[in-house]
Amino acid sequence: MRTQIDAAAAWMLALLAKGRPSAVDDFVRRIARLSVIVCNELVLEYEYDGQTQQLAQAVAHIATSREPSERQGAFAALVGTAYLEVDRVTQVPYWYEFGPQLAAFMGVDAYGDQFGHILASDDRAREQILAAKKVTRDDLAAAADLLGRAHELDLEDVLEPPLPAQRPSGDPQEPGGEPAAQGDATPTAGDALPPGKGTPAPDAPELAPPTGVDAPAGGSGTGGAAPGGTSRTAPPALPKLELSEITFEVANPGQVPSPNPGAGGGSGGGGGGGAWTADLVGPDRHLLGRQGELAALEVERQRVVAMGYDPSVVVHRADLQQFAPYDIESVDENGVRVYIEVKATSGDDPSAPFDISHAELMQAIRHGDRYRIYRVTSARSSSPHVTAYLDPIALVRSGKATLDTASARMRFGADE
Repeated sequence: MRTQIDAAAAWMLALLAKGRPSAVDDFVRRIARLSVIVCNELVLEYEYDGQTQQLAQAVAHIATSREPSERQGAFAALVGTAYLEVDRVTQVPYWYEFGPQLAAFMGVDAYGDQFGHILASDDRAREQILAAKKVTRDDLAAAADLLGRAHELDLEDVLEPPLPAQRPSGDPQEPGGEPAAQGDATPTAGDALPPGKGTPAPDAPELAPPTGVDAPAGGSGTGGAAPGGTSRTAPPALPKLELSEITFEVANPGQVPSPNPGAGGGSGGGGGGGAWTADLVGPDRHLLGRQGELAALEVERQRVVAMGYDPSVVVHRADLQQFAPYDIESVDENGVRVYIEVKATSGDDPSAPFDISHAELMQAIRHGDRYRIYRVTSARSSSPHVTAYLDPIALVRSGKATLDTASARMRFGADE
């Protein structure tokens, strides 16, 4: 399995060098300090307040430590051990789950899905991934050379037909293909922004709601053929958001009641309060999620303006990066960077269960009290309500939220 990671390393580095050149040196150092242990079954144990818990559903994990440098005054090097469970049938690791963890280890979380694709693919598929990002043969050769693996890369068998010429030098691109903003002064975790500095905060700009749906490949955005040849129609457009009517509150959840042994699971689909968005698929779910993000973005901008900050500190990360591990970046009352995941529903109960991905769960664990989940209810209306749940992992530990790791669904307790 180490061989597979090493074979994919040059492709991942070439992609990284094109979009995030400042992370190249860290990648080269850390990939060399990553060891791999393969197992038939992986069970993670963690201890909190003297209690040991197990996470049997984990299939990949990178344990990290700091290795003191022999040079006086040098920073301790980050060292990792990757534990990979292999599929019992195929005997292949779960590369798509491992990709986001490898990206986090490298300090480039937004590349997690792309790393997973590269790890799970052969060279021909990797060629298509990199071609879409305008990565050239020279870029791949330079990456292999940096890793000391140029002699193992047969460029005569890859990247054919020839890729476009090198992109002119300029702003680097993020994974979603959008150019990075010039002079981006977005603070990193722990940076503080002094309130009241600079020019007065302007009114939050009006956000344009979605006006259509993503068109399927080779078709229009108004219809097309679903798998199996059956026709489908586009979902109805959602109403324009009335920005002044979107409401916001910070939740104060109580204890989640014990489940009724005789009750069925889930919410039973759409309808009134408690609707679970898992019954939505395709463009309809995309539109509802997008509407929720726009509503959350508006109330978050209003919140930071009320604290004395410029609304530009709120970044719609999901709009800038296709594979962003969270939806919105913002700041708290002390100016410290926080991370927001938006979960929208057509129902009116923010405590209804919802899906949470493995990558999102890892972000919640990693960022702790700097991570929030914004539940947007009545998302099909022009005036949704946004409920903020702060530090969801702490809520799980205190019994005020539950986490079903078997189906990866989270539920908050109703407000007291």
